[in-house]
Amino acid sequence: MRQKQVDALLVHDITKLYCTKPLGCVVLFSKDTDFVPVLEAAWEKGFEVFIANIQESPNSVPSDLKKSCNVRELSVAEIVDNLPKNQYTPKKKNFSSNEPFNNPFKDQLFKKN
Repeated sequence: MRQKQVDALLVHDITKLYCTKPLGCVVLFSKDTDFVPVLEAAWEKGFEVFIANIQESPNSVPSDLKKSCNVRELSVAEIVDNLPKNQYTPKKKNFSSNEPFNNPFKDQLFKKN
């Protein structure tokens, strides 16, 4: 169940991005074909859409994802080397800095009923 909640947050972030920004780029580090609809929607809005394929990964990118976006194959070292270096000042965070998501309401999603 937790994985689906993480996927839902990623879909939310991608949707918010392409609905609020005129153009941009989405790079997804996932081979989950559940992301195909949101990636296609971002592409239709004019965004560049890429799946990052880690060279060290034994799994190939599924054909459904290849149809929806470009695949960029890089090593982990190449990805780290290309990360932005202090190009922005971080916003004040409303949640713990070790959290992986941009949604301050995510804790409500993970509560057990």
